[in-house]
Amino acid sequence: MPYWRACNNILFFLRLEITYNLSVILGGVKNALRNVWDQLSEDEINEIMFIVEDTHLQSPSSHFVDNLKENLVKLGYESIDVSKLYGGAAKKNSLNKILKKLPTDL
Repeated sequence: MPYWRACNNILFFLRLEITYNLSVILGGVKNALRNVWDQLSEDEINEIMFIVEDTHLQSPSSHFVDNLKENLVKLGYESIDVSKLYGGAAKKNSLNKILKKLPTDL
C-alpha cells in the first residue's frame, strides 16, 4: 500500500482535531471503505466517525475489528475490507491470518 495514501487518510482526521490514535483508526476505516467513501455525504461520514469512536471506546481491543465490522454492516456498509485497516486493528487481522496457518493437531 502506498504510504502517502495512509498519511493522507490519517491527516484528513487530524485536521478535524481528532486525536492521533482515533485518526489512525478512522484513516484505516476510510481506506477500508475506499470504494464508497468518496460518494458519502458529510452526514454519513459523521455517522461513521461516531460509530467508529463509540466502538473503539466500548470494545476490548481483542473484539474491536469484529464489533466495528458488525456496526458498519448494520449501517449498510457491507463492503468494508478489514485487511485495509491501520494500527492495532491491522495487527490483529494479520495475527489471525498467521494463527489460521498454524497446525492445530499437535
